[in-house]
Amino acid sequence: MLLAFTSHDSPQPCPLLRLPLELRQQIYNYILPATITCPTKAANGVVWRRGNTAILATSRQIHDEGTEIMYGHSMFVINIAYDKIMFQYQWLVLSSGLAPSRAYPFLEHFPQKNIQRIKNYTINVRHEDSYLGWIKYNCGGPGLTDGVRRQVQRLVDVLSTAGDLHKVQIRLSDGSNILSEIRKVPVRAVQLEKNVAVTQTVLDPLRQLRGVRQVSITGAVLPEYAAAIESEMASTAEGHSVRKAAKAGREWTYCMPGFAPW
Repeated sequence: MLLAFTSHDSPQPCPLLRLPLELRQQIYNYILPATITCPTKAANGVVWRRGNTAILATSRQIHDEGTEIMYGHSMFVINIAYDKIMFQYQWLVLSSGLAPSRAYPFLEHFPQKNIQRIKNYTINVRHEDSYLGWIKYNCGGPGLTDGVRRQVQRLVDVLSTAGDLHKVQIRLSDGSNILSEIRKVPVRAVQLEKNVAVTQTVLDPLRQLRGVRQVSITGAVLPEYAAAIESEMASTAEGHSVRKAAKAGREWTYCMPGFAPW
């Protein structure tokens, strides 16, 4: 459900706005949904603490301040495959200690205006081997690699117009735990290194991102390749002014997805 607010706020000043900004931010952190680190509950170590977003509908200023906290301070887990880009929403049930999970199409579910507020990402890129690629997608070889790379490019196209990115963690999986074990055998290491050199090219679009404060790339990538992309993403030569301009041009729109209280 998409709610668009006008500038006709209540003529009575909100008591909350009389507080210093630092105190208001602490209140937003307490009330609004946020991610917490919980390695024992989630494979990515990130779960959502559920909250209430009703406060965002009270005024324009509170909406802007609150959404910057909710989106900007949380870690968003994104899973990329050959045919999709999914937001992994895993929340903590305090009464039982369980952490159920659901996945939603990321770019379709969130308006770009709210995606532009996100500053922290864990991005899991999955490149199946050709055998599984033919089974799942009726595609293998170079076509499979190109398909995954296109999905990475779709995400980069959106992130390149977003606000400043603080932390981006990328992990590339080749789709097989067995291959990870085989890599430890010296006899097969040379051939598998060649395979990795091809597979890791799905991350090439990430080179277009700039000004990321903290970057880490792990998984099925060669160390020198990961270091090169990390260096390019951390550089500030390009992209920073573009993100600033995009951030300044946002419209004031509040998105309330149906799957969660925010």
